[in-house]
Amino acid sequence: CSSDLWWDPEAARIAMSAPWKKITITPIDISIKTNLTKEIKDEIAKSNSPAAKYLTQYSTARGFMWDEIAAAAWIDPTIVTVQKEMQVNIDINHGASYGQTIFIEKDVAAPSWLWKTATVQFDLDTKRFYQMFTELMKQ
Repeated sequence: CSSDLWWDPEAARIAMSAPWKKITITPIDISIKTNLTKEIKDEIAKSNSPAAKYLTQYSTARGFMWDEIAAAAWIDPTIVTVQKEMQVNIDINHGASYGQTIFIEKDVAAPSWLWKTATVQFDLDTKRFYQMFTELMKQ
């Protein structure tokens, strides 16, 4: 599983250490299954909604949709088809892996003060995701 927080790993570790009721992570692994394509943008551009106008005017890049997956899964958690509970931490050692998120299986013995349990998303229903995203942007 891959998810890196290179911009401020120390802040990420502090946030991950907070007493959250639940942590859900949308890693790179799930996002590479998506792409904001020209076809999706063209379909959204058919709408006059403020979101569609903004996306049409300012979104020039195609790319992975990790933020959009996170938002869609919050609205409808069933859009994520594979997820599992894992122990998670952020590497803050100033070496080659600085900022990487470290995932280990939940049943591996690790000091509880060092690891947080999080729900990590691995797969999604891309067809439903694209439909949801397109419809929401057109509203």
